[in-house]
Formats: sequence, C-alpha cells, structure tokens
Amino acid sequence: MNAEEEEEVCTNLTPRNKSLAERGDRTHADSDQLATKPATSPPPFETRKRNINTCTVLQIFLIMKGYHCHLLLCLAIWMSLYQATQSVFQESIFIVTASNATHNCRPVDGAEIARDVTSRSLLDCGRSCVNMEKCEMLAYSEQQGVCLFYHHHWKSDLCDVKGDWMMMTKGEANLTMTVCLNGGDVKEDGVSCQCYHGYVGDRCQRVMEDCYEGKMSGHYPRLGSGDQAVLWAQPRSMEQPVQVRCQGNANTIIQRRSSPSVDFNRTWQEYEEGFGKVGQDFWMGLRNMYLFTNARQYDLVFYFNLKNGTTRYFIFKDFRITENTTYTASLGAYAYIQNQIINGRPVEEMSGKPFSTYDNDNDNAVNVNCGERFGGGWWFNACSELNANGRLVTTGVWSGEKEEVHYQRLGNNAPIYMDLRLKIQQP
Repeated sequence: MNAEEEEEVCTNLTPRNKSLAERGDRTHADSDQLATKPATSPPPFETRKRNINTCTVLQIFLIMKGYHCHLLLCLAIWMSLYQATQSVFQESIFIVTASNATHNCRPVDGAEIARDVTSRSLLDCGRSCVNMEKCEMLAYSEQQGVCLFYHHHWKSDLCDVKGDWMMMTKGEANLTMTVCLNGGDVKEDGVSCQCYHGYVGDRCQRVMEDCYEGKMSGHYPRLGSGDQAVLWAQPRSMEQPVQVRCQGNANTIIQRRSSPSVDFNRTWQEYEEGFGKVGQDFWMGLRNMYLFTNARQYDLVFYFNLKNGTTRYFIFKDFRITENTTYTASLGAYAYIQNQIINGRPVEEMSGKPFSTYDNDNDNAVNVNCGERFGGGWWFNACSELNANGRLVTTGVWSGEKEEVHYQRLGNNAPIYMDLRLKIQQP
C-alpha cells in the first residue's frame, strides 16, 4: 500500500451513524427488567447494517500490523477508536473468507493447548480464552463451531488462514467481550451484556425480529411472564426497525383498542401506513404486517376483555398477508375459541379476502360498502360477523349497530378492550 492509499484509508474512520439508544432515551434497568422508554425515532438502515465498514476494518488491521498513517491522522484514528469502540467492535475484527474453511496456523512452540467444539459464538470462545490461564491467542470458526486455544502468539509467517476463521489475542478477546453495543450494559460477570430497546445478541449488535425472539434472547425475561413493553423490532425483509408492543407471553401486537378516543374510521393510506401510538391505541399498518407475517409463521389471536371481567380469545391459524397491493389475508383451515376448534365462517370470511376501507371498497357485498357501513377497515367478505375496527363501546353491551366493535360469537357483549396479536407458531 502506497502513502496516498494509506492516507485515503486513514481519513474515514469516525462512524457517521448513531445507534437507536444514542438517538433517544434509554432506561437503565437491571438485567431482569424491561426497557420501557424506547428511542423516539428509528435510525437509518445503515445504523444496523454498516456501523463498521471496510475502511474501518482495514484501518484497525493496518494499525495492529504496524503500518503508519501520518502522525495527526493516526492520533485522530486512535481518538476515534477510543470514542467509538462500540461501533468498531460490532463485527469481528479479522474475518478472512475463502471458498473453503481451513486453518493452518502454528504457534511459536508448535502446539495448541485445547480445542473446544461446543462454543456457540466468538463471544463464548473469547470468554473461554480469557478464563484460561495459559491461553494467549484463539481461533474460532462459526461454520465448524470449533474454537482453538494457544499459549503463544502466532508468527505471521507461520499462519495460513482460509474460510471464516477469526483470530484474536487474549487482550483483543477481553476488549471485545466487555464492549456492549447500542446502549447495552456489561453485566456483573464482566463479560456478558444486558441489552435494551429490542436489541439482542451477545453484544446487543442487532434488533430483534419480533417480541418472541426478544423473549428467547434472554435480555427481556419478563416478556415471558405476561409483562408488556414497547421495543424495536425488524423482520429480515424490513429496511428500518419499527416500534412494536410486546404483550401476553411475547406476542407482537398489531392492533389495540382500549379507548374510543382514537378513531379507527380511517383512509386506505392510513391503514396501510399505520396510525395511533404504539404505547396506547394503534394500528400497526398493513405494510408492516405484510413484512412481519412473511418473515415468520404466526397465528392471529383475537383477545377480548368484557365488562363482567371475563376474557375471551380466538386463535386463527396460519395468518399471513400474501401480497402488498390489496393486502389479501390468508388463514389456515380452522380456528380456536378458548382451545375449542371452530370451523367454517370465521375463517372463510377473512381468508382470501383483500382489505377494504370506506375509500377503497374491495369487499364482495352487493350495493354495500362494508368499510363505510362498519366504520372501519377490515378483510370483509360480504361484510362480517366481526367488527374489530369500528367504534369502541364503553358500556360493554352491543346495541346491534354494525359500526360498533363486536363479535357475534360474544352475544350481546361488546368488548371494552381488545387487541390483535401475532403469536409465533411453535415447532
């Protein structure tokens, strides 16, 4: 590398993006608490995908290998490294890729001291090396799930690395382990991270796909006990994270009704983009529902609270929005009411039906606009025995008016609270 190329590499180190936690408030919680104060706005897509770019990785590599930038530039680099350690260590420092994964490194004295085939991640491998007295260097392959430990550093002329092997000294492993990204905190053990706001991973390096993944990550244990929280989520096909409400054993809420103050008689565009406040009453938006339901397999749960204090729920199997033009719904062959199978009409009314609103009539009713008659958008057939997005009735009694929130299977009971939940299908 010539001086001109070296100077160009040395000028692009400082990260330009901020994490979600840096962009908004963060709740400082204990490891068993939920973060309930999310950031106020989602980050640009590059925040999660490009916190560390090729120039940054190459720069660190050059410095550690003994190359030198101009003095002032090097000082700026090290200042940036100190201030932005979280972003720098979001991805592994040295990852060499090739067509096959082989590792022919030989330490100074020619022998490895241990081989671990149970490591689940680079963090596990690094933790083992830090806790091993004789370990001075490690090599980890994610593809093979193998971690190798050495008690001397490698000589550069004795190392031939191919594939996905990652090489670290004990010092680098210790630094990597104790850095928690995106506002995460180091736990009392000094090596693991507590994540907030919906971030997951060993070092809080990415946003969860949905509430269920947040629960299973171990960072939000109270989600599994019925607690609720507003967190960030990002299915694989979604370009930017969105705020979601997690509730009821880590279900992802897509609609919530608790007060008549939020009007659900909205336009097609509003139903497509979403409206309301996630922490209160809201509609997630058809576009986001499409991305969520095409990333993982869900059942759709209708959850009702009645005036007399009872709770009713209905589970529609295999819920998915199949396309993103009219947002046609697809359901399985049956549904449950309190664990009892119900066939026929509830599934048939929704499955295969496009979404309709008063200003975009896609239902099958003759001479009737179901969205206008029911006062809210839905997957109508020839209208429906269910109105989830009409006017919420606080008396708890359904008067028989179609525009009131009701479900005929509840009789004359009108729910005083309801929500729709995406429940992950268990393998």
